[in-house]
Amino acid sequence: MVKSPKIISLGFQVPPNYYSQSQVFEALGYPRHFRTIFLNAGISKRHFWMPFNPHISWQQQCEEYERGQREMTRQVIRACLDSRDLAEVGCVASAGCCGYACPGITQRIAEDMKFSPNVFYTNVWDMGVRVVFQR
Repeated sequence: MVKSPKIISLGFQVPPNYYSQSQVFEALGYPRHFRTIFLNAGISKRHFWMPFNPHISWQQQCEEYERGQREMTRQVIRACLDSRDLAEVGCVASAGCCGYACPGITQRIAEDMKFSPNVFYTNVWDMGVRVVFQR
């Protein structure tokens, strides 16, 4: 008998550092004529894994992004498991709003957390971070 899949847990994680839309505009150094558009976008603050640091390289930023992505995803997965056995997990779906990696974060976490080789993974980008498990 084939079991119907169902969501057994849903979780999310928000990066710890946040800045106002105005602070982000100034830090990114956008041209002044974009200020009105940027500040009227309906966004009050933006969350980031690491504090703004104009003195680190693009490579360092990418490495730090991946480190933060792994750490936050592991935290979400542990919370979603809620004492369940990893054998109950049949699918892991993750959505992120910035940074891109290949293979995606779910495949990288699979190695870290020792998921079954039969688990399916789905990565969806530009949506914020969410992880869904189903049997």
